[in-house]
Amino acid sequence: MLRMLHSRYSRWGAPLVATALAIGLIAVGANQFIPRADAAASLTALDRLIIEDDIRQRIETYALLADGDGIQRKDIAKLANTLMTPDVVSEIYAVGSKTPIRLEGRARHAGPEVNPPLAAEKPDLIAGRHYLVGTLFDQVSATEVRTRTSALHLDVTKNILGADCKKAGEDACGGRVVSATMWMYHMVWVKTAEGWQIKYNGLRRDM
Repeated sequence: MLRMLHSRYSRWGAPLVATALAIGLIAVGANQFIPRADAAASLTALDRLIIEDDIRQRIETYALLADGDGIQRKDIAKLANTLMTPDVVSEIYAVGSKTPIRLEGRARHAGPEVNPPLAAEKPDLIAGRHYLVGTLFDQVSATEVRTRTSALHLDVTKNILGADCKKAGEDACGGRVVSATMWMYHMVWVKTAEGWQIKYNGLRRDM
């Protein structure tokens, strides 16, 4: 029996092995051109944590560039050029509106004509700031991330008299809210040579 098996392998084994190797190489070569159906499946838990942390840092940077950090003034051009793709699209929805204000491209986002809440100028006695919190990651892959972030924007009066403000009346101390708006930021991030950047930003105002 062993001699028969050896004889059959001698006649057919080598050609079969060669054929199998050839098929395997063809499959490997072809697979290089077939995108994964689920890119997220290739991420490890550590990969995902690193990506999510990077995106959170960029969302925080977004808010600081939109408002300033107390030392540097806001810089909308830097926000657009560092955090957005050249073909970025933003859609800003008012409460109950189905037709958004639509901005396309970095130039529209970096210019002074950008609509609130990205670049609105405030009166000298009013301070405004975005608070972007509670980011939810709806999709995470090596090349694309989709997030939803809750945001609150407050405009408040400034303290213009320092420590002696109470002598001039309570309102002189600042801190009175003159406007409060709530937003949801629906962002699509893509991996670029400059890192993660926003390709789409849908802003939906709740109030």
